[in-house]
Amino acid sequence: NVSAGVRYEHLVYNYYEYDVKDDDACKIYDGFHPSAAIQYDGENVQIEFTYRNIITRPNFSALSSSISYVNPYCYEGGNPYLKPQYTNRFSISAMFSGVSIVADYNRQQSPFELTTTMLNGNDSIFYAQWKNVLDYDYFLIAASYHKKIGLWSPTIDIQWYKQNLEYNGVKHSKPIFEASFENKFNVTDKLYAGCDFTYNTKGDRYFCLYSEDWECDMYVIKTFLDGALTTKFQVDNVLNSSKYKRNG
Repeated sequence: NVSAGVRYEHLVYNYYEYDVKDDDACKIYDGFHPSAAIQYDGENVQIEFTYRNIITRPNFSALSSSISYVNPYCYEGGNPYLKPQYTNRFSISAMFSGVSIVADYNRQQSPFELTTTMLNGNDSIFYAQWKNVLDYDYFLIAASYHKKIGLWSPTIDIQWYKQNLEYNGVKHSKPIFEASFENKFNVTDKLYAGCDFTYNTKGDRYFCLYSEDWECDMYVIKTFLDGALTTKFQVDNVLNSSKYKRNG
């Protein structure tokens, strides 16, 4: 199966604050956004290749020219000159025997990110503001497997992410690998229990550098009144292994 199309958008954003129109945050967007897909459905396998042009528009708070107080050490302001972000996404996916695999290549044009600088030269107060940064691309490869074995329903997810992002001469391109192992047990038709493990390597996502981390979470779910009432008891980081940290 082959399909292709193009979508035209004309959007008018008018922003009012306390019944006063904020011209800086008002925007008009026009554009064409093409897409295409090639799909193969076999007896035991499904394969699909897609292309999409995606627009991500900044919200009103990101466009506002006002500056807001966050805490004694941080202020945050909008940027009325923000441009929308465009993503050209090429993706190939496959499904077979309970396994799904997807590989993405994304090209980000005029991406906007939350950046921080020192406020008016003050070395103790940060100023956070959305800005358009240089174009960059990123790669994503992910796989998932799910199977039901009696009362046990395991799900395994793995993902590899790599971006080529540079800002102010600093590269943010260390790849990050993530994995999760979810275990759900149907004790009865009204009682469920689970034990989930997650892990990630040290790596960059956008401007954040995440540290290596792993965690174990456990939960019990009980339904009452034919499913009308559901209760859940959950304990996160059971083994106190997660020391979640990120810089950025």
